[in-house]
Amino acid sequence: MKKRLFYIIALLLCLYGINIYINTIILLFLTLVMIFNIKKDEFFYLYFVFLFFDNILKLPYDVGTIFNSAGTIFRIYEILFLIRIFLDIKNKKFSFSINKLYLLIPIILIPTSFLYNNIIATFSLIINLVILFYIFTNKNKKVNFYDNLLYIMALIGAFTVVYGLFRGNIIDEFYYKRYYFTITDPNYSTLLLNLALFSILGNKVAYSYEKILVVLLCSIGILLTVSISGIACLIICALIYLYITNKKCFKLILLLMIFIGLIFISMPLGEQTVLYAIRFRILRFYNIFYNTDLNTFTSYRLELFNNYLKYFFKNVPIINVLFGGLNTVSGQFSENMVSIYKYVSHNSFIDILYMTGLMGFISIFGLYIYEIIKNFKIYAKKNYNSAINIFMLKIIILFYCTNLSIFPFRYFLAIFMLTFNEKILNCTLNYSAECMKLIKSKKTRILWIVNTLFPYPANQLNKNKSVFGGWLTSLHNQIIKNDQFNLAIVTSYNGDEFKYYCDKETIYYLIPCKNPQNYDPNIKVYLNQILDDLNPELIHIHGTEYAFPKAIFECETKIKTVSSIQGLISVCGNLYKSGISNKEIIKYITLRDMLKFDTIFNQKKKFDNRGKNEIEIIKKSDYIIGRTTWDYAHSYAITKKYKYFKCNEVLRKEFYNNLWDISSCIKHTIFFSQATYPIKGLHLMIEALNIVVTKYPDTVLYVGGDNIFSNNNIKDKIKKSGYAYYINSLIKKYNLKNNIVFSGLLSENQVKDKLLESNVFVQASAIENSSNALGEAMLLGMPIIATNVGGTSDMLIDKKEGFLFPFNDEALLANYIIKIFEDDNLAKNIGTAAQKHAKNTHDPNKIYNSIFEIYDMILKEEKK
Repeated sequence: MKKRLFYIIALLLCLYGINIYINTIILLFLTLVMIFNIKKDEFFYLYFVFLFFDNILKLPYDVGTIFNSAGTIFRIYEILFLIRIFLDIKNKKFSFSINKLYLLIPIILIPTSFLYNNIIATFSLIINLVILFYIFTNKNKKVNFYDNLLYIMALIGAFTVVYGLFRGNIIDEFYYKRYYFTITDPNYSTLLLNLALFSILGNKVAYSYEKILVVLLCSIGILLTVSISGIACLIICALIYLYITNKKCFKLILLLMIFIGLIFISMPLGEQTVLYAIRFRILRFYNIFYNTDLNTFTSYRLELFNNYLKYFFKNVPIINVLFGGLNTVSGQFSENMVSIYKYVSHNSFIDILYMTGLMGFISIFGLYIYEIIKNFKIYAKKNYNSAINIFMLKIIILFYCTNLSIFPFRYFLAIFMLTFNEKILNCTLNYSAECMKLIKSKKTRILWIVNTLFPYPANQLNKNKSVFGGWLTSLHNQIIKNDQFNLAIVTSYNGDEFKYYCDKETIYYLIPCKNPQNYDPNIKVYLNQILDDLNPELIHIHGTEYAFPKAIFECETKIKTVSSIQGLISVCGNLYKSGISNKEIIKYITLRDMLKFDTIFNQKKKFDNRGKNEIEIIKKSDYIIGRTTWDYAHSYAITKKYKYFKCNEVLRKEFYNNLWDISSCIKHTIFFSQATYPIKGLHLMIEALNIVVTKYPDTVLYVGGDNIFSNNNIKDKIKKSGYAYYINSLIKKYNLKNNIVFSGLLSENQVKDKLLESNVFVQASAIENSSNALGEAMLLGMPIIATNVGGTSDMLIDKKEGFLFPFNDEALLANYIIKIFEDDNLAKNIGTAAQKHAKNTHDPNKIYNSIFEIYDMILKEEKK
């Protein structure tokens, strides 16, 4: 889902109503949005956008008369939706199914609408039923559909409040009215705002700051309308939500009250102001409790409802009592009710009872109550966040049926139709016989949680094999040969369904997760199912920086956990800017960086957030596996416990059987493995290169990894990051364009070949634990120059197996490069010594034996 599109739409909806020219432009834009998105998923979500503005977005001039007297842009959407259905039928993508229980809705409503109203209204009702059934037939297959939908509803409500605050503060100079919202009826405004507020709580699509903003804005908006119904609904639903979810939000509620109080203090106290209206309503509250006058408090709705019920059962023929109809209520009686009660002359309960009769009323609301209970059970059983959100929305609509007349109740119908496809939420997998054989095996079951999609499931999904995590694949291949252990692997993937694949020796579980960096509590639903099916004896987490593995600690399990440290990103985040000044960072911020919130400052913040995940996972893990003095020191600082095992990593097999040769390499060439972000230190390498070329002008620096410097077309230029522009500025400054080659993303064999033909390997990172790229270069017997940071000093001995230099000392780096260029014997000798060290460090047999011993020790030790 494109969030930005709906941000723009929400903003335009709030600006609608300023004048006829702006209105016309907005409606034309919205029509174009519908047309351009007709084949996309966004088109489905637009239904719910326009639903709440049906009677607001009037078509200009006399165009509206073509689309019935309502004359709204919603009519255009209905027509375009029918075209969308036609296109899907033409492309053989059409699928339409109806829950048999839901057939009660059209059976009751369509004849009633025809008898009670007219053919046009009936036709409109049929179209809306078709649209809703079609949306939920197709989109119910996607887990994130509800989160996206609820996010959009929250967005619309929040922007409505922004518009109200803007108009009251700016246009009318701090003069507030109850009607300063796009939806000018205060009760309908609070309906939208309450729906928006309870759509955002627990929403996994929204960021934390978005949730806070929506909650604040919608709460303020509800109070500004001074709608007793809206405020009562907010309080009742908040208590229900807090009770069900057992959330302790007292600090948030306190801050919210203070914030709202400060806003109200700034408003004048005049007869037409909100404060005056609030004071009037507080007196009404006092009168209710003092005189127990509930009827006055509800604006005589109780008395009204009682009068209608008396009339219905005493004066209406039995056939109409049972089935409703056109003349159920006499015209005179309705006029009397309107003259007596004015704006509250009826509500949805009354409308539906009179129009569909007792049988229809019981069927419709019985089905609705059934759906509410069903949603609650899904939440209670699966702990699925969206289920509680939709449960709250249905409670809100039920509450408003007693206060508003929303028949033919598009709101009611749309929220009612928010029903989960239980096949998605049901995590039970139908295992193949081959897979069941692995599950029932008597071997010790080990469950890996990884961040990399392994080659076998990648092939099954027709995805390219990842160039990262090769050491994991190597370790996996060795473990499955062991008679003692049975391995299953869990990873997240950008999909919609919970899946598994089996390749005779390993079960691969794929959990749908759009962004593994953000914690998604719904993941534990899938993990609980895996734990129930597999019953592993040990869980091994590979990579602690993502939020995805955190879910395992939310599962109710006593299974032992061990986490392998890869890079200690919690420490790396502190050095993310790697010596680049804030002034330089700001200078090279691009439009792409701003639109994607991906400046170096933002990137550092992401690192910091991932670091928090890492610290939490390390603290909660029973054991830690590391490989350097540096990661031991930091893991102990986090846990304050001696629960650490040392085990190195097996590197990619392509690097074990080749040898670098000084006579075969291209002289005066440097290989640099990565350059996509500042920590890797390409800017430092360029500073050093500027010194090297003064003595060796033919020097060429080869840069591997993603090519962030592609400049083939305008699109490439627009996509460039600020860091890429900063690097380009250094290249231009030192006139090094002909001395640098960006090779792009390389396969294992391409990296190996590039290393073998290079004169020296340089690692200029601001921080590393034990770089696999460095280890692979050492295995090939290359001369190495690396920053003396993190765990690098455990990998090679300075001046014997390579050269170590302090980060940010480009002069010393340049000096070591020149030394290697001018002394072939030195290059050969340190490369040979480095290879000997690396073969011992990364000896596959030693590593496999170590991991097996670690597993045995953990399994034999009793968990405290």
